[in-house]
Amino acid sequence: MKKEMTLKKEIGKQYSRAIFFTICPLIIPFIFLIPDIIINSISKWIISLLLLGIDVYFVLKLSKQDAYNICKAEQVSSKCRNYQISKTILNRLSNCETIKGNLIKDETYHPSYDYRKNILLYNPHQYIERVCEELKSLIAEITNIELEYISVAFIYQYPLYAKDELSNWKWITGKNTTSGTQLKDFVKQKDTYFHYLITQDISADFENDKSKLFSKHYHAGEKDLRHNETGSIFGTKVSFKNNNFTFCTGYLVISSYGKKFCSELNDNENYKTENEFKEILFDSVLPPFRHLIETELGFMYMRHKHRGRKPKK
Repeated sequence: MKKEMTLKKEIGKQYSRAIFFTICPLIIPFIFLIPDIIINSISKWIISLLLLGIDVYFVLKLSKQDAYNICKAEQVSSKCRNYQISKTILNRLSNCETIKGNLIKDETYHPSYDYRKNILLYNPHQYIERVCEELKSLIAEITNIELEYISVAFIYQYPLYAKDELSNWKWITGKNTTSGTQLKDFVKQKDTYFHYLITQDISADFENDKSKLFSKHYHAGEKDLRHNETGSIFGTKVSFKNNNFTFCTGYLVISSYGKKFCSELNDNENYKTENEFKEILFDSVLPPFRHLIETELGFMYMRHKHRGRKPKK
């Protein structure tokens, strides 16, 4: 009932405003048609200027009020958007915990379990892959891009067990089966995104138009060519380390094809600028997933270590 009264009151204001701004300018010319016997010339000008002043005053006042209302509405819209994104993130993180629980539950069907061999009750590789898929789905939701136009890739390395920064990298997810290039050779190619992230030791990178990276830091693949080399890409470094050493390093890369993360063509009104999307991506979306993956990289390293591998450094 209260909402209906507020709505009626607002409609009444809009009607009054429309009538005032329509009638007031029309009255001014008719004032000069009044015979001078009734109103002299000076009075006509005074009345006209007075009406014009009133009209201008209310135009400025209402324009200011409209600007304030628009600004307030945008703030409310931004809060609602951030709430929806936070809710989506929590749902995806909850899914990640469910996935881990299911992986452990699967092991209960085995008649026995060799703790010395497996150490963990689940496969961390498989879990990280599922976490990456959840992140991919989350990016699809907040950018309004279909899943088939987004890819996720994750590679990792044990630095203490590698000859150098470009050696001994392995896939978790995103291996391109259509490419004949092995990962060990792919990361050494100077025109690839992984090579760029690794050699420059970049912790986070974002490019809304990845065509700017072509021939420099990005090798256009078959999927890029099919979508006219249009899309976005971002990468982030994920590491498990203590104060002295980095034990496991990974790079997560998510890329879009045919559509950009922040583009008017996506019918995406959530983000006005690329910087706004980057802020949400790196400050809200990635941190919780990065922490999840860091923990799993730690489990992977401890398992790798206790299986008897000897460091090369």
